[in-house]
Amino acid sequence: MKKTGFSQKTAIILLLLLCVLGCARPYYRAAQLPTELQAPPASSSYRESIAQLGRSFPPPEIIHPGDLLELLVLPYAGDSSTKPIPVRVSEEGSIQVPLVGKVFVAGLAVGEAELAITRAAQERGIYQNPVVSLTIKKPRSNRITVIGAVRKEGVYELPIAQSTLLDAILAAGNLTEDADSRVQIYRSGAPNQRRPSSVPNGAAFKSTTPTSSLISELEQPESSPGPIVVDLSQLGGKNGEPYLLEDGDIVVVPQRLKQSVYVLGLVNRPGKIDIPPNQDLYLLDALAMAGGRSSELADKVVILRDRSPKGGAVRILASIREAKQNPDANIRLAPGDVISVEETPITMFERMLRYFLRIGVSASVPVL
Repeated sequence: MKKTGFSQKTAIILLLLLCVLGCARPYYRAAQLPTELQAPPASSSYRESIAQLGRSFPPPEIIHPGDLLELLVLPYAGDSSTKPIPVRVSEEGSIQVPLVGKVFVAGLAVGEAELAITRAAQERGIYQNPVVSLTIKKPRSNRITVIGAVRKEGVYELPIAQSTLLDAILAAGNLTEDADSRVQIYRSGAPNQRRPSSVPNGAAFKSTTPTSSLISELEQPESSPGPIVVDLSQLGGKNGEPYLLEDGDIVVVPQRLKQSVYVLGLVNRPGKIDIPPNQDLYLLDALAMAGGRSSELADKVVILRDRSPKGGAVRILASIREAKQNPDANIRLAPGDVISVEETPITMFERMLRYFLRIGVSASVPVL
């Protein structure tokens, strides 16, 4: 006997569960379903808003240790004898200005650093009214690895001022359709953290290892603090701050687990129906995906939903005829819903009538 993914035994168990859990509880009508029992809409706004969130926080030109700057100090306005020179910010945050000496500039904006150099030149008696021009030629960068459900997995060099989680995801081409909103960050400095062997030290790459395997390779010992989990749907909200990354961080974007409903009873293809990614699934859509009704007279639908405020399952009574006429009755389905197109006296009569007609036709055929 050929086995299918959704066996008869599974269907019987779900139907029994529908009856046992449902019979002791009252019905809720689909068109008047209380708010707390309604299925929440699909949440995909975080995907579309990541680019906007990333652009809504323009990084200021803050100087950091390790930045390569271009410095021009003129004794007075109009002097063109001096050329710009490259200077690198030391780890302690200072630069060496010719004739002036050491000036601390780390943590300052470019304009503030220019003012600090001007004051140092004046206070040390080098120049009275110098003209100072400072630009960030090459900012110090962080190497961030992004793998998983993104369009371009790879290792990316991001300026420190732009080393946010959103910037890393944008550098990787944004999320794929099946990306989960909860992202894992593995910090390079965390003790006992294992790093994935498949992540190279070179430039951008395309991983040939499934994301699930990469995530399993990153599993931590019990003594390890584990990854940092950030929900992308919460970024850029009330606090308005993006999540900052550090040099060597690994960002893992898992694939979202498939969510499903189960359609049973008088349908042509009973079984599990997967909810499309980032989309809402409504009652009539699920019935269509199950091959439609096996009886055109079938109208009563019972939905078992495990979302009761007091715990346990609730039964929702729906009508196919009403759902076609009233959008409120064509309810949005929640993951795990069990939808049963019910047998009624009229469908039973129709089935018996077809049975006897079939017998009658068979009996009237002459045997040669």
